[in-house]
Amino acid sequence: GGSGYNPGHGNNDGREEAPCRNPVAFTASRATAYSRGRPGQLVFERTLTNLGGGWSGATGQFAAPYSGTYHFSWAALSPAHKQLKLALIRNGQEQAASWADQTGYQTASGSAILTLRRGDMVYLYVEEGEVYEPSTSNRGYATFTGYRVG
Repeated sequence: GGSGYNPGHGNNDGREEAPCRNPVAFTASRATAYSRGRPGQLVFERTLTNLGGGWSGATGQFAAPYSGTYHFSWAALSPAHKQLKLALIRNGQEQAASWADQTGYQTASGSAILTLRRGDMVYLYVEEGEVYEPSTSNRGYATFTGYRVG
């Protein structure tokens, strides 16, 4: 089934839609040491963009400031000899997942378009394995991005 909330745009008589009046976008990078080594919610050290509010770097959660349709994407590396399963969670329910094998450093990445109601919570969750981040630099291999498309 595919029944989701659709805020709609009314009748536009074939004209193009106006650009999004309340832009919302965020990007976070580099998983915290505490959150990347165990099953649980992934939290990020850096917020690169937080346009329109909604993103909380301290909690690693995005709360939709407006009802609408949002695109989310994520990527993270597994350590050399461990697998990684990441899940995109909305209001406590898995919406999508990605997997990285344990053979070398593998990437778990994915994307999803979700229709959200104002206040819906979205975050990444480590279901299995762990996320790799280098200890010798501040480079962030894990990223999480979301933005409103309509």
